[in-house]
Amino acid sequence: FHDRSDPLAPRPAPWVPRVQWPTQRSTRLHQSRTWRPRWCCSWVWRCQRGRPTNDGVLGGVKMSFNSLWFTLIVVLWVGYFILEGFDFGVGILLNVVAKNQAERRAVLTTLGPVWDGNEVWLLVAGGATFAAFPNWYATLFSGFYLPLFLILISLIVRGVAFEYRSKYGKTDWRNRWDVAISVSSFIPALLWGVAFANIIKGVPLEKGSDGTIEYTGGFFNLLNPYALLGGVTTLLLMIAHGGFFL
Repeated sequence: FHDRSDPLAPRPAPWVPRVQWPTQRSTRLHQSRTWRPRWCCSWVWRCQRGRPTNDGVLGGVKMSFNSLWFTLIVVLWVGYFILEGFDFGVGILLNVVAKNQAERRAVLTTLGPVWDGNEVWLLVAGGATFAAFPNWYATLFSGFYLPLFLILISLIVRGVAFEYRSKYGKTDWRNRWDVAISVSSFIPALLWGVAFANIIKGVPLEKGSDGTIEYTGGFFNLLNPYALLGGVTTLLLMIAHGGFFL
């Protein structure tokens, strides 16, 4: 407080604005902020720059952009196995729980609204794997070519069987398609477990001179005891899931 009536009272120093000359660090920080997209939040921007962050994700857990994509892919695969699991289980149990054509028709009616929608999870999971980790996608689909090809053929036959079963009213015609539904549901339920058990266990890989990673084993290397145990486990889980659904 300055008393203007007292001429001997000390006067305050005049205010002089402080000028901060730009340093190399402040200039670099300013330049890095100018190109940041306005539509992108600060957390996603940090992930794209490869910097860990601890704000707004799973209660403060540090997560990079690769970890984020890996978590999303895991969620997609888990959703596929949960939703498509009972679908496969019902198809396997079709000729076991249903004794006549009326009962089989009733069982298949429970899958009519959902079976094709459940397979969308597989498409999204495969597309996300290809978009986020193309090297992993290429190595996986080239090394596991035959099991995945058998799964693809089974899914195609299964979809055709659902549609063509009711096109003709003869009993033999429908019985053949019912068997096709059971077999085409059994094969993916078993092979998905074999494939993911091999991924968890590890498979022989070799890095080529051009930087590509290739699977060096064969088809029968994938049918090891650990993988077969994983396949039987997923098979039994899906059968149980289908039984609970019915």
